[in-house]
Amino acid sequence: MEDHTRCSDTDDPLDSFKLPKGKGGVSILWPSKWSSKIKKLKDGNERVIAVNITATNDICLINAYMPTHTTNSQHEYMECLDIISDIIQKYENTHKIVLAGDLNGTLQTSRANKHDKILRQFTGDVNLTTGVEIENTHTFFHHAGNSSSQIDYILVQDKNLVAEYKIEDKSSANTSAHTIVKMEITCQMTNTRYSSKKNNKAKFKMLWEQIDKESYNNAIQQDINLIEQEKDVNIQLKVLMETLNKAGKRSVPTKLLQTKGPKWKASPEVLIILKSCREIYKKWQDIGKPKEHHLAIELRNEKKKLRSKQRAEHAIDRQTFYQQIMDNPNTQLFYRLINRGRSNSRTTTNCLKIDGEYIFCHEDQRKRFAQYYEDLSVPKEEIYDNSYLNLCKIRQNYADQHQFTPYTVDPTCQLCQTANEDITHFLTTCPIISTLREKYFLEIRKEITDKITPAK
Repeated sequence: MEDHTRCSDTDDPLDSFKLPKGKGGVSILWPSKWSSKIKKLKDGNERVIAVNITATNDICLINAYMPTHTTNSQHEYMECLDIISDIIQKYENTHKIVLAGDLNGTLQTSRANKHDKILRQFTGDVNLTTGVEIENTHTFFHHAGNSSSQIDYILVQDKNLVAEYKIEDKSSANTSAHTIVKMEITCQMTNTRYSSKKNNKAKFKMLWEQIDKESYNNAIQQDINLIEQEKDVNIQLKVLMETLNKAGKRSVPTKLLQTKGPKWKASPEVLIILKSCREIYKKWQDIGKPKEHHLAIELRNEKKKLRSKQRAEHAIDRQTFYQQIMDNPNTQLFYRLINRGRSNSRTTTNCLKIDGEYIFCHEDQRKRFAQYYEDLSVPKEEIYDNSYLNLCKIRQNYADQHQFTPYTVDPTCQLCQTANEDITHFLTTCPIISTLREKYFLEIRKEITDKITPAK
């Protein structure tokens, strides 16, 4: 949801120990997907706000919280009506005017205090009505039950704009002293869509369990004096929030939850594998997540299959995009290619050196990239260095001729060719070295035998 909000006590002179209560404010709320059709207006004051709505009938919606009826309150009441009148005069020729809010005065003739008379005179002057006949249904009920009245309205200049006007019954679930007033108007918004800025930032989770407490405390202590020296509570709160944010970024590690940009649309094949991963994980979670359980192994294999499928599809997307550039090059595709190259933070640079010139401005960098890719897209004569090509062929042939080929070693004894060669064969049975064995090995064996044979 988006909103346009002001509080009636924002500008009140409060002591430093009193925080703004936000009492009796005015607010207009709308779904985020309508934001491109709604413009907040600077007109008004702390009790009056307004927005312009682009629709089949353009609307200027004014929301007001008028001053409560007290002694000499008519001066502030008339001041707010003057502001509303200025807004109406400014936009009534181009927009349909809608005034809504707690007007703290009634259009019913059964009551006639100072506010009531001023309000009825004002609505008559600017031609504001409810658009339909409404009963004497009260919209305000005193908490102590002392009184009730009809002081909440939605008023229009064009009666044809009103499709339905309704005052809801007081509900026990509604803790406010006011009940709900609804109006359905005969206009529609066209081509509404969600804001494209919705996913333009990466989302991180702060890992508070891994906080560096010493660093966090030191970061706060550095700015704590600024908070103590400041007298204004609002500035104190602002400095405190900035200090806590800065300390958190410095000493608390983060975990990436979502990358910036639009979400990748999974193919039907990927969705099937993804669903399987979730089902396996749910079963594994239900049994306590044992690490060596067959479900854990199955989940790892399924995730591996999922990553493999995603990488394959991303590769196909890249090749398709590159092929589009080759088949039908245009400025839009080349700028997409430039943005892809600049989107990865690991490849960004503050400076580019082109033809000996250092370029720091991002706008100039984009222009140079565009010029490079535009030049790259222009067909040119194919010029080859034949000498270099021949030299490469010679090196390749030379490398091919001297490559090592894998081979297996013949286990047969190369001396006698009668048995496999091993240490036992060499020391005991090979006939070719029998003379050597008699000369050296027999003496060694006798020496060893004498050493290990116990004396009698």
